Amino acid sequence: MDLSKTPLLIFRALGEYINEFFFGLDQKGNEVFPLIDRYFIKSFCEHNKLSDSDFIRLVQRKNIWDISGSSQKMEVLGFIGFQLYAASEMENSSIYSSSNFSGRICDAQMLVSLR
Repeated sequence: MDLSKTPLLIFRALGEYINEFFFGLDQKGNEVFPLIDRYFIKSFCEHNKLSDSDFIRLVQRKNIWDISGSSQKMEVLGFIGFQLYAASEMENSSIYSSSNFSGRICDAQMLVSLR
């Protein structure tokens, strides 16, 4: 699937990758500590043949942020995973703190600083 041509699927693809990476059968019975950081997102991008800038461009599109009660489980997991990633980046940012990220997560300046 070419995510650069189907941006609405980015959260589903990220959710599936998180599920496979952290909650696959090889992890059954183990404690899992999902860490969604720059390294993980880079791995996701490589797995999906996306550049870092393509990923940032896709998640900046506000029309993909429509997560609701009818959203599929993998879309919701991907959305949460992206928020965890943004929070991990903001924790080390001089612009934002991890406690005030939710309203600013789509800010172009913030997303550019994630590169």
